[in-house]
Amino acid sequence: MDRARLSTFGELRGRILAYVGDHQNARAVAESAEGVILHGSKGFKAGRALAVVSDLGIDPARYADDRNRTTDQLFSDPPRVAIRSQLFSGATFALSDSRFSTDRSADAMRGALQRGREFVDAASDIDSTMAAFSTLVIRFDELKSRQWISPVSDFAIPLATVFASRGDPFSDEQALEGAIELVRSTENVFVMRCDLSSIGLIACGATASAVGASSSVRHLWLPTKRRGDVSGATGHVFVPKLAAWVKLRFIEYAMAEPAIDPLMRCDCAVCGPQGDVRSLIMPGVSSAHRELHSVAAVTRLGREVLDADNPLVAWRVVCVRATDAYGHLAELGLGVFQAPAMLQNWITLI
Repeated sequence: MDRARLSTFGELRGRILAYVGDHQNARAVAESAEGVILHGSKGFKAGRALAVVSDLGIDPARYADDRNRTTDQLFSDPPRVAIRSQLFSGATFALSDSRFSTDRSADAMRGALQRGREFVDAASDIDSTMAAFSTLVIRFDELKSRQWISPVSDFAIPLATVFASRGDPFSDEQALEGAIELVRSTENVFVMRCDLSSIGLIACGATASAVGASSSVRHLWLPTKRRGDVSGATGHVFVPKLAAWVKLRFIEYAMAEPAIDPLMRCDCAVCGPQGDVRSLIMPGVSSAHRELHSVAAVTRLGREVLDADNPLVAWRVVCVRATDAYGHLAELGLGVFQAPAMLQNWITLI
């Protein structure tokens, strides 16, 4: 464990990391965010090749392979082995080797939390200053029913959440309300594999977040019989004024409308001063470059919110402003731009 330093909970608090989609782009993503999460077996290799960044986590992400299985997968590394493997690969904090059990009973939930406690205790034995999180896969229907709240409060261990859904994340007001209650139910919650709502969840009390750098790693998509329900088939780019990832074909549709110029402005580190999101869909612009823009733009917007005197009020302002922007698009006859339901849900709840 020859590391320059390890991340403490205090150092992670309020930070916006990027959950990397394409590991070949990991170094560039790390430069656009306040840290990165790598994942899976490729994440360990990428971590060893990546220069030290301010905060680096490696999510074993074995739960992703469990989605299509009908039996529980019980084979995971012992805690100390998992932790040392992550540290050897460059991690500055530890994430438990979580599985997605098909058993969603109360006993199974408490069993997962007990294994998480053992993982966190093992991390403390290795280095008492290092932040360590028990990773839990939580379905959106479980957020609605609040079934994790009581056991999470009882165990009082640091959590890393992976929200799993078949549909639009946080389009259900009750699911979003349940997520807010969850991050307030224990002292340290790391919101992983999430969209822009992770900024709001930090404002509500979460320790930190890792926003998915690409659509494939924003939330855990559950199997579905319907075609086209899984994100990733169509390219997206983050538009700060709309506070959302917008499909490229929708931006192309509105390219020639001068009235939307103010809504397309972006001065993130990738776009530069007075940049324009529409330039990112021009010929020759790679998906990797659009991914870097999205990471930089989300980080910039999130930093403005979380550095405000009242982050929750600042977050509500972002949601209201974005909702108004969608209304303006509708007035222009560009109704193809639909405001994400999560924006109105945030406005309602806070």
